[in-house]
Amino acid sequence: MNYGTYYIIDGFTRKVSLVVLAIDDFTDKPILGSNVRIYIEGEAPPIRKPDGHHVFVNLDKSLVTVHAVGGQYNPRSVQCQLNKDDEQYTFLKLRMIPNRSYPIPPNTTCIEGQAPPGSVIRIFCLDTAHAYKLLYDYQKGGVETDNRVISIFHPDDVDMEGKLLCITDSDGQNQELIRITGVADKENKMYLLAEELSANYKKIGTSLFSVYETVTDHNGNFFLPIANTYKEKNLYVCEVVGEKSTSVELELISGRVNKIDLR
Repeated sequence: MNYGTYYIIDGFTRKVSLVVLAIDDFTDKPILGSNVRIYIEGEAPPIRKPDGHHVFVNLDKSLVTVHAVGGQYNPRSVQCQLNKDDEQYTFLKLRMIPNRSYPIPPNTTCIEGQAPPGSVIRIFCLDTAHAYKLLYDYQKGGVETDNRVISIFHPDDVDMEGKLLCITDSDGQNQELIRITGVADKENKMYLLAEELSANYKKIGTSLFSVYETVTDHNGNFFLPIANTYKEKNLYVCEVVGEKSTSVELELISGRVNKIDLR
């Protein structure tokens, strides 16, 4: 994807500052048309392209908050640091979580529940049979270095950008959440991290699990569809972060809506 650095609009040259692509987190495909609206408060609307990209021009700030809303998705707001290089725009991939209005296929595994309003809900399965693996050892940086690149082995049809993952070593002593923010080397499956990891991770024994994330509404309700559950039952970790933070393990039955109360 490359739109060039400049646009000519109404006879004036406009510099491309930011390109945003919204991804359906359930299907892993771009959200097209009017199914999602991308905006930055106080800025002109983006140029919307047929392939799902939203192009912002002439942004004069170094840090912006990108908002994404759509009737079938939970709203998202993400802070984005813009590239200072005049010859290179910033690219942001936003993953949108479906809500109850989404046309979820029959026999999809879902979790529905309650927690304190405004809480962040994160859920992931600890089944190593379907975990991603490292291609190379990860070595955190020293005092004067910053290692925000990680190599992940995954099927070629999986889009890793924007994903939230839980990484854990073989004995579970080190475990943390990581956010993939970009591609460092697509051919060799090397990705950019939002933050450097706090520990070293060996290729052998390290697992990375997809994390499903949403936020409870003003009544404390939440809903999450979960793709690709291959067993009749799966053990998940469910974390609540907010006014009341907690973590529980629960068994979800595949192909049905599982209800849970985390208040």
